[in-house]
Amino acid sequence: MLGHIIRKEILTNLSSPTFLGTFVFCFILILLSLYTGLRSYSDQREPLSDTLGRLTVDLVLMGLLTVVFFAGAYVSFLKYDVR
Repeated sequence: MLGHIIRKEILTNLSSPTFLGTFVFCFILILLSLYTGLRSYSDQREPLSDTLGRLTVDLVLMGLLTVVFFAGAYVSFLKYDVR
């Protein structure tokens, strides 16, 4: 009985003009964003060595901060009283 009601509600919502209009509009927007994104991506491609050279400082800094924060968490875990 409940499955029949759920199926009827879903079919009613899927066949409504509001849903169909919204679905078509969103589908068109998704296709347009993919088109513009792919075109922009292919235009801005650069060699991996340039990208890694630019990001080296950020990656090292992120690694150091990760070690510092994990060490702080470990020390605070050691100080925690379990009793």
